[in-house]
Amino acid sequence: MLAQMPPVDMIDIEDNVYSSTMFDLPFEGFDDPLPILYQSGYLTIKNYSREYDDYALGFPNKEVRQGFAECLYRHVTARNASSDSALFRAFKLFQRNDNLADFIEAMKVFFAGVPYHLDNHNEHHYHALLYTLLTAFGADIRAEEPSAKGRADLVLLVPKGIYIIELKYDGTADEALAQIEQKGYADKYRHDGRPITKVGISFSSAERNIIDWKTLK
Repeated sequence: MLAQMPPVDMIDIEDNVYSSTMFDLPFEGFDDPLPILYQSGYLTIKNYSREYDDYALGFPNKEVRQGFAECLYRHVTARNASSDSALFRAFKLFQRNDNLADFIEAMKVFFAGVPYHLDNHNEHHYHALLYTLLTAFGADIRAEEPSAKGRADLVLLVPKGIYIIELKYDGTADEALAQIEQKGYADKYRHDGRPITKVGISFSSAERNIIDWKTLK
């Protein structure tokens, strides 16, 4: 049923708000996948507004989120997340030793193997694919993380640090870092206790891969 609907975006699934009438339709009447995900048990009600009679949906727990990410990744790419074992190993090593350079190199190898016909020729394609895959790996990762002045593309939390990640499509890593600084994306994590690293990553439409990245403490 999902294959017959507009593509599901892992980033946009949670905290969507729906009126109660959306849930009264039969399955064949849906043109939006999220109520189906609710009725099938992947999503649960996170909040309800009596004033507007609408519901905010989200995953009930990390395990369901991870399982759905694996399913969605397999549906979109025709590959299992587990088959991308090199990136998985690099991520696990990164969690232990905080070696971002090796993890970025593994990401480059991963993106080099993504079939060209899956490229939507925009930043969101890389953003959503990376978020979905790392969620399938069990990462503590947040997409479009809100702050007082905007939303960070990705926030990755590992035992040894917090990484505020901004992506640019045909832009520069310096521009990405400047946006993190100007918008104060790191400010909400100042009292966490873990060191914070700001990461700017530049993707090229011609190379269809990462061409530059920089960090700032």
